[in-house]
Amino acid sequence: MPRTANSFNLGAYLKAAREKAGLSQSDVAAKLGLKTPQSVSDWERNHGSTLPCNSFIKLVSIYGLPGNEAYRVLMEYELARTRSRLERDVLPQIKRKTARGRG
Repeated sequence: MPRTANSFNLGAYLKAAREKAGLSQSDVAAKLGLKTPQSVSDWERNHGSTLPCNSFIKLVSIYGLPGNEAYRVLMEYELARTRSRLERDVLPQIKRKTARGRG
């Protein structure tokens, strides 16, 4: 799949790959051994917990994705997500503590 401006959106990448493979979320859930397609839906919406590594590896195979590309998209997504979380939760606390230490 070509790189797009949406490269950091793992969910959109996975959804596009699934649709290109001609599979429904239920089809994918069955191939992964899941009882319902809810997890597949959650992953495609970047909702809920992180996509388990073993499921990601299986999706790469099911969708016929180039491994290096899929890995790059996953890494970019996780790095962006981690950066956002750190900037939201950690950086403000560090700045407050640093400001108090100077006063």
